[in-house]
Amino acid sequence: MCGIGGKVSFLGKLARLGDREPFDDAGIERKRRQHLAGTADYGHQLWDLVVLEQWYEQFID
Repeated sequence: MCGIGGKVSFLGKLARLGDREPFDDAGIERKRRQHLAGTADYGHQLWDLVVLEQWYEQFID
């Protein structure tokens, strides 16, 4: 289980990806909120977005 630092890092990566073109920040945020509230299971999709942001950081930025 990740601690608070891991959660902050995870959320930060989602926020950075939402700022990139052509990603929809509002859509990412909506899925994040629904997932954390337990009304939907977007775990795999959110993890894929975190990995994509990591790729951007390593190869594009």
